[in-house]
Amino acid sequence: MRKEPKQARSRVTVEAIVEAGARILAEEGWAGFTTNRIAEVAGVSIGSLYQYFPDKLALVDAIRHRHLSDSMEVMRRVRADGISPEQFATQLVAAVVAIHSIHPGLHRVLLDEAPTFEKY
Repeated sequence: MRKEPKQARSRVTVEAIVEAGARILAEEGWAGFTTNRIAEVAGVSIGSLYQYFPDKLALVDAIRHRHLSDSMEVMRRVRADGISPEQFATQLVAAVVAIHSIHPGLHRVLLDEAPTFEKY
């Protein structure tokens, strides 16, 4: 990120940008992932987007980081204490499916289409 949001309003703006970007990646893929489209969906100006993210690669990195953090968090919540391995596996799979259902297709786009710093 270009700068960290300090005020609540700024954090809301950054969250709206990241959420819009994730939604666009999931629904339209890398081809539809433009800064103008992201700003439009987020309901912010293009200047606000660039205030926090210098380019699309920085934004996709933030989306990738959030997706991984969210996925890890739901997996950490599943506890094996007092349940069978089958029940644990069932709960774990259900948790992973649930988090990936928020933006179906996002994981695939992040892996297969969106460039990383190594690819760009």
